[in-house]
Amino acid sequence: MDRRWIAGLSWLFIAWSCQAQDGGKADRPTPEQARQEAARWSRTAVADIQRMHQMIREAHPAVLDPGASAFHQWFSEGYDQAMALAGRAATEQQAFAALRFYTTGYRDGHLAIWRNHHAATPVRTTWAGWAVQRQTGRYRVSGRAAQWPIDTPQVGEQVLSCDGSPIDDLLTDKVAPFVNRLVHLEGTKSDLAWHLTRESPSAPLWEPLRVRQCTTRSAAGEIRSFNLEWQPLDDKDARALARPRAPRQGIKEVRPGVQWVQASNFMPSSEKAMAAFEKMLEGIRQAGDAQAVVLDVRGNGGGNSLLGYRILMALLTDAITAGATQHSQARAYWRVSAMALEAFEERRTQLLRTEGAGSLVYQFTQQMASLMGDAASHGEDFVEQPQVDETHKELQQDTAAARANPFKGKLVLVTDAQCQSACLDFVSAALQIPGIVHVGSMTGTDTQYTDVADKALSPTVTFRVPLKVWKNHGRQDKEGKPYLPQFVFDGDLADTAAVQAWVLDSILPTAGNIQLD
Repeated sequence: MDRRWIAGLSWLFIAWSCQAQDGGKADRPTPEQARQEAARWSRTAVADIQRMHQMIREAHPAVLDPGASAFHQWFSEGYDQAMALAGRAATEQQAFAALRFYTTGYRDGHLAIWRNHHAATPVRTTWAGWAVQRQTGRYRVSGRAAQWPIDTPQVGEQVLSCDGSPIDDLLTDKVAPFVNRLVHLEGTKSDLAWHLTRESPSAPLWEPLRVRQCTTRSAAGEIRSFNLEWQPLDDKDARALARPRAPRQGIKEVRPGVQWVQASNFMPSSEKAMAAFEKMLEGIRQAGDAQAVVLDVRGNGGGNSLLGYRILMALLTDAITAGATQHSQARAYWRVSAMALEAFEERRTQLLRTEGAGSLVYQFTQQMASLMGDAASHGEDFVEQPQVDETHKELQQDTAAARANPFKGKLVLVTDAQCQSACLDFVSAALQIPGIVHVGSMTGTDTQYTDVADKALSPTVTFRVPLKVWKNHGRQDKEGKPYLPQFVFDGDLADTAAVQAWVLDSILPTAGNIQLD
């Protein structure tokens, strides 16, 4: 196993700990100790950025594509900027912020770095007693502490500005470079908004934002001003910051004749989760007589595209097969690298445990691993991804039911802003079905670089790099353009009951049946 990328001591430097003395009081660091501590974190950040840069050089498909001008510009200039920032890092938080500054510059969710559940130097989350989220095109208060030393805005109030700056400007300038630079997306704006009233040790900024005053608009239209008091987050208030959980995957008849397919997870990580997916598929195969089917991908951030493909094939085999011909020129190429070879071995081991040697996805992965090994032995740079085996028993089972009793009713697709990667593959294919109605909110976006390998830089930090490139894909999401719904839900998309009531009472009554030849 190639260990070049996990060698070294990066992020294993643990900050010096103060020894408790004299009744439990901690010694304060001397100026020399503080200087040494700052130099240690600077060296750590510099070393990690160098290692990430080398990983990208050896595994990312764009490195071998002279036409990928934006990539190459950041690969060079962004690297220099990140190294300069890392040289000034004085704390663990700043060291990690420098790493994030480098990865966000690629503007690709498949190239990322994150901190695991703990940090070398524990830091508590601090907040201002209320949380902000992006909802229906506006920044709104999404939660608040049960008790706080000073007055806080009510849930639902629109946040207009903080410290005299519009929220978009503040987040774009101060937060986005260290979190996510795709600020034209609603999902990104929602992610950035969390940082407005929260300082998280898992996603630190270079400098704390720590706003002091914000202006809001109440439900009655009153413009109000609030000072902010920052305190550590207590466990009892943690739910005010909790992100909504993805709806549970499955299929349910929500009204007579209306089947609701909750496809929130394309990345089952256990035999139980895979069994639940197969159970859902069986329900979809029996949905041919339904008056309407709702395909709901809220909470789906990606995973295995084959799972989404199986859902559509089980419902509408002929429509999906016909739609696929529109993208028949699309080709996928994997860059041959030690990282890719190792990733395939890891995936085969996991899939053997969760899905078994006879499964479609395991056999596809095994085929790719063999092709990758052969290409590596011949010194080739890329290997083309083969087509899915349409004769596999799983697909034959899906298609047999769909062709025996084809669905002909109303079809609705519900998306949210978190839809990325394999979720976008699903949306792209579903939107080829004539007559489908797309509702909810805009999706996320993708690039032509997908399918990743995750590498541990240390026990606390993981780096992700894409291994595959799509050519002639013909898809807007891979060019940074989200899919926009025909009808936007003017409410909280995390509220499943509200979303279902809206679709059932406002969308389905005016929708027509899908238009199949």
